[in-house]
Amino acid sequence: MAKKKNQEELQPYTEYLEHLSRNHDRSGVFNDFLTMIVCTLSMKQKEELFRETTRKYTKEEFILFCKAFASLIDWMEVHPLEDAFGDYFQQYISKGHNAQFFTPPAVTKMMAAMIGPGDKDGPVYDPCCGSGRFFLAAAQENRAISFIGGDITEACCKMTLVNACLNDIVGEVYHMNTISMEIWRCWRIVRLPLLRLPYIVEVPVARQAPGQESDSTSAAG
Repeated sequence: MAKKKNQEELQPYTEYLEHLSRNHDRSGVFNDFLTMIVCTLSMKQKEELFRETTRKYTKEEFILFCKAFASLIDWMEVHPLEDAFGDYFQQYISKGHNAQFFTPPAVTKMMAAMIGPGDKDGPVYDPCCGSGRFFLAAAQENRAISFIGGDITEACCKMTLVNACLNDIVGEVYHMNTISMEIWRCWRIVRLPLLRLPYIVEVPVARQAPGQESDSTSAAG
């Protein structure tokens, strides 16, 4: 179906972020973009954080964030189970800081294929999850997987959360130092009981190591 004459053709989401970066720090814009999405996917549990994040931008700039999110959704519909963030993050945000060069998608797909579909009830672990590429590759082999990931960079945790949630993959993400096992924050992607729609919930940091049982809701929902 042809687009309506007055319907705007969306640009890649990165173009909107680059436009916003003319007046704001690029890393801050990217992190705020991720934060807004995580808040949006948190079933009204993060409204105050959402308002706090958007308050620093004008109405026109907020509209650019909305267009970026719409563009991201469009891209994910055409490219299911593919990483939407990693290349941009490496090129424009991290620039190799903390050795943040993510495993190429072809390699993660090969690794997932070598491991195979695995146990339907068992999670996939990645202690340095980056943008969640390995989880996406594992889901291509077994759509029923869950995952447990950790990363020392909060933006990486948010990239993994958004990539997974918008691709209907459930699991846990820890903002943590995986060497010292110091944990700062924890999120889970769970599903609504009846509709089975995924959403993000931040949970209190547990005392046990990631992956151990706790009294809180299971990641599988």
